[in-house]
Amino acid sequence: MADAAQKEPKDYVIATGKTWTITDFLDRAFGLVGLDWQNYVEIDPRYFRPAEVDLLIGDAGKARADFGWRRALRSTSWCAHGRSRSGRPWRAAQAEAA
Repeated sequence: MADAAQKEPKDYVIATGKTWTITDFLDRAFGLVGLDWQNYVEIDPRYFRPAEVDLLIGDAGKARADFGWRRALRSTSWCAHGRSRSGRPWRAAQAEAA
């Protein structure tokens, strides 16, 4: 990997180059803990984009070129990885928050 230290700050996109819908992500994340996201998430149409684009895919080419960044996880692994990195089962964290 190239040296990430820079003289001037730059903006980078960190992305997989794959596309997921929000509902795909919610299905996966809530499914890992046996919940239906529709019982917990409210959709507020005020926050919809006025002119929604058909497809959004991040391009991490600049990060790859400048410092060799590559994704380490498949998109389908993000939720499970994040849950396992928390160091405790989700239900225990939920009980503590109540």
